[in-house]
Amino acid sequence: MILILPFMQMKSGHHLVADALEAHIHQQDPQVSVEKIDIFHHTWPRLERVVSKCYLTWIQQYPKSYSRFYKKNFNAEDYQVRLFQPFEYMMEQALEQIILEKQPEAIICTHSFPSHAASRLKQAGKIQTPIINAYTDFFTSGVWAKDGVDLHLVPSTHVAKYLTEQFHVAEGKIVISGIPIHPEIRPVTKRQANHPLHILIAGGNSGLGNIKSLVNQCLGLSKIQFSVLCGNNKRLLQELQNLSLPNVTPLPYIASRVQMNALYDRVDAIISKPGGVTVAEALSKKIPIFIESVLPGQEQINMDYLVPAQLVFQTTDCNHSLLEVYSILKNDTEMDKFERAIQIYEQDLDLQVAELIHKILGHLPHAKQPYPYEPFNRLALLS
Repeated sequence: MILILPFMQMKSGHHLVADALEAHIHQQDPQVSVEKIDIFHHTWPRLERVVSKCYLTWIQQYPKSYSRFYKKNFNAEDYQVRLFQPFEYMMEQALEQIILEKQPEAIICTHSFPSHAASRLKQAGKIQTPIINAYTDFFTSGVWAKDGVDLHLVPSTHVAKYLTEQFHVAEGKIVISGIPIHPEIRPVTKRQANHPLHILIAGGNSGLGNIKSLVNQCLGLSKIQFSVLCGNNKRLLQELQNLSLPNVTPLPYIASRVQMNALYDRVDAIISKPGGVTVAEALSKKIPIFIESVLPGQEQINMDYLVPAQLVFQTTDCNHSLLEVYSILKNDTEMDKFERAIQIYEQDLDLQVAELIHKILGHLPHAKQPYPYEPFNRLALLS
């Protein structure tokens, strides 16, 4: 059995990567048991709902405050937030009980908090289960565990280098896999131009971002088709439906990856926030992605890597964002730069996720009792 650990119940990148890994595992071996558990919700469901709501309110209404807090505490190389010590202790206790009950052959962490808790249990000698970190952004913070972790699935050479230089993680424990995306999001080798131009505007699961302003700009671009993902923001969806704009199609949250894949195949560009999974999916589909708004914390740090790497475009004038997007899409020089940036990014990947999962499954002991085990070795996985 493989245990996958995201954190909180919001449909964030942590859950999307967890779902993607579960799908890849079942695709490689349908007989392997996989269980996804959010320790927080599993143990304290009411508290988890309150914290999730407070978190969303904080990042929407007080973004600068959250950004300062995140940079000072969670993104520090030496993670030591005394405020959370009681919470960390409870997380470790809960996770230890889950591991004793489930007896997993491996633990995959898609969020830094479960990774931190699992590492502390392992260093204390309470568990010996192999731990795998699957990163969901284009960076790693000090919260993610390094000691006791057997394998790091990192998004880029940039993160691999950071782990080895700043945290002295052995190269043999790092595989550059990219951010795992669902197997039903099927990569393409070359995109065909669509006519008329079709642009996807996405605000994430909660429908965040400057969507209303962008929709207003659609009025002056009647020859371009727009699909607008409103996430679970039902109020926004209703408002856009009431506008009845002929070139704008409002869409609710799309849970089906097959439907999302089909939508990706119809569009020529995406305007979105720089969430790790969204960007990874767009890169796999060779779709230019334009960043019009950025949430504080993780997304801002993603931008520090993505913009210099030329993997995303950042709009500069929020009142004329769509004109900027149109101008860049019609600029062959800019599109050539984007295609070269994707080629460089993909050339640096050690393995595709499907190949990696196949090798990991073959490396695990197929027994209920997971001890002893051979530590994961990058060279073995790449052979």
